[in-house]
Amino acid sequence: MMMTGEEAWKLLCRYNEEPFHQKHALTVEGVMRYFAAGCSREVIERGAEMLGWTLDDLISRTILAMRTVPERSAGV
Repeated sequence: MMMTGEEAWKLLCRYNEEPFHQKHALTVEGVMRYFAAGCSREVIERGAEMLGWTLDDLISRTILAMRTVPERSAGV
């Protein structure tokens, strides 16, 4: 079951009590929404074509690359 926006906000606030961090989360959400709105399937497909890859190959490579990025602890 997927979490609602309200449930996610309550969880975030439980672990991030400082208003600065809550405001930062809202700012990041806004930025992500802005960039996601400008990125359509066609844009992604054109990018894959420019690389000479299929869309499936692009997705597979992206997932693989994300798995190899080490997690960073806060403050690093």
